[in-house]
Amino acid sequence: ALCNNAAQALLRCTDIEGASTERARVMAQRALALDPGNVKALFRRGSAYANARKWALARGDFEQILTVEPGNAAAVRELKKLEQAMSDEAVAELPPQERDPPATARMAKDEADRFRRKLLTWCQRFNRVQVQASQWAKHQLADPEMSADLAEIWGPAFVAMDSQQKEDFLVAYEFVEEVKQQFGPEIVALESASPSSPEES
Repeated sequence: ALCNNAAQALLRCTDIEGASTERARVMAQRALALDPGNVKALFRRGSAYANARKWALARGDFEQILTVEPGNAAAVRELKKLEQAMSDEAVAELPPQERDPPATARMAKDEADRFRRKLLTWCQRFNRVQVQASQWAKHQLADPEMSADLAEIWGPAFVAMDSQQKEDFLVAYEFVEEVKQQFGPEIVALESASPSSPEES
């Protein structure tokens, strides 16, 4: 009885390290050594195991109580608490995306929306660059002096082009150069953040 009472007292000492777990288990174990069928000692050892998060051992003690006393309400209650604690722990160990499927779906949708808005902003900026490049190409081709400079810079292949081909060539070149100048660091950051393809890895 002394060991049994000590186990009960220790279970209440949750502010003392090890009191409600290992020390309470030792006292309950001593009581069971003297009386293996002592239901109170089984219950207190099971409670000590549960406090120590040793779920399987705790369940074993509570189920053993129910084999002796099938209607033991305290053991039934502790088993329910035990199952809930095990379930909560299992959920806590899951990756974040598996803990709350609806929230995960919302996060994915929000991320896609942010990505779409970012892409739209980029498209608008690129469109402005495209317009500027087109205007600048037409201006260069319309100016005889600048046109002569272009022929010298780009050589015979450029000179052999017709007017539309020259414009397309200059617009493409100016667009790429302007994008690199204005958005180079952003493009590099975007490329570095992209996952590698199997061929690249």
